[in-house]
Amino acid sequence: MPEKPKEKTEEIDVVWQQLMKGIKKSSPKTSAWLMPARIASIQGDMVTIAYGPDGEMHREKITGASHMAALTEVLTGILGREIEVKIEGAHKKKENQEESNLFNL
Repeated sequence: MPEKPKEKTEEIDVVWQQLMKGIKKSSPKTSAWLMPARIASIQGDMVTIAYGPDGEMHREKITGASHMAALTEVLTGILGREIEVKIEGAHKKKENQEESNLFNL
């Protein structure tokens, strides 16, 4: 995977810090569900927020309409343009699924 340019990484870090500060003021519940996530990318008007495998419950909650509206509003204010928010997450492999795959070889 190619590394992000330093400037892009720094921009993402700054936006993340501003997002966490702004969302904590406007929607404390959204802030709590956002804690284990990170901004994966900012491309044009799309901000992608990603969760790791241990953030599945948080990812499911953050996709609620009120949380998505809060994220969109705060990010639009930070970036100065209408923003769409995309939520991504990695899924844990279940042990049973791995065992099942062994029998299907």
